[in-house]
Amino acid sequence: MNCSRNCLDLIEEFEGLRLEAYRDPVGIPTIGYGTIRYPDGRKVQLGESITEREAEAFLTFECHNIGKEVADLMEVQLNQNQFDALVSFCYNLGIGAFTESTLRKKLNEGDLQGAAAEFLKWNKGTINGVKQELKGLTRRRTREKQLFEKVGDEGTAIELEESPREKVTLLEGYRDSENNVIVAWNNDQVVEIVTLDNAIKDNMIAVLQQYPRAGSFRIAPSGKSLPSGARIPFTDRESAISRVQNPPRLDRILARGSEGDDVKRLQERLQDLGYYDGSIDGDFGRRTDAAVKEFQAKVFGLAEADGKVSQKTWAKLWGNTTPVPPRPPGPAIPGRHYLRLTKTNQGVFEQRGQTWG
Repeated sequence: MNCSRNCLDLIEEFEGLRLEAYRDPVGIPTIGYGTIRYPDGRKVQLGESITEREAEAFLTFECHNIGKEVADLMEVQLNQNQFDALVSFCYNLGIGAFTESTLRKKLNEGDLQGAAAEFLKWNKGTINGVKQELKGLTRRRTREKQLFEKVGDEGTAIELEESPREKVTLLEGYRDSENNVIVAWNNDQVVEIVTLDNAIKDNMIAVLQQYPRAGSFRIAPSGKSLPSGARIPFTDRESAISRVQNPPRLDRILARGSEGDDVKRLQERLQDLGYYDGSIDGDFGRRTDAAVKEFQAKVFGLAEADGKVSQKTWAKLWGNTTPVPPRPPGPAIPGRHYLRLTKTNQGVFEQRGQTWG
């Protein structure tokens, strides 16, 4: 399913529109309707500006991605109004909050009335270390609940325009001085040109994975001139991370909206590595999400910068080359403290809200 105009209207009403980049309440550069990363993975920078049309395109793109995750978590059929309400909920709170919520549990059990009642419980924010009701969140949860329960008058799902990268049919490799260059073709038209300043195999693979419909990759014939045009540099992976002995265990996937001591350990580790400068509060919010994605982009490449902390990302945070096995059931060890591609205009290959509840 895809979201409808009803979903976008609801989100736009509560997010507000800013066409020039600004710092949100937790200090993250933001633009449009709450966008902190463009569809090509670049982080929003202060001083940038966009048009209203671009702001809506960025919102639609993010809602489309959130919608796919919502659909994957559902074991029951949703109507358009229910789906739209859940996408708005997750846009604000994060997919992690929804994944672990009673709302999702009741919905998958077929308890629609019980699920609807759960919306109103997610109206709190942490202020000076204390969770308290926020009137703005109460209004938003009420509107989402009303949309979820609405019968009839459903919106029409919005179909996204096909990405230019999905139109690429051929990838062609060139050598230009010290750089490897990949030219993406749609028949005889150049879609884009990507440069790599090294020959690391994983980096090459990460670039090729961005073109799902490319039928083949070939080396350009000898003597063939490199096409002219703007080039997109591919950011190299970061150097190895020093291994930590006896790192903490992780027994679940962390994502925006998750809470708990394991999120605190995640924030502490990201802070030690220089990716995170927020509060160590155990809430996987906007700032933690941005830090995780930046870390993943640096060590794995853009293709894996999804903000979800699985065993692979967790292991890499502590310098391990293999994932740390899940901790067996039982209490955690107390008293132990441990020291983060689609393209719009141009930029580098590199991918939001506080957590409430």
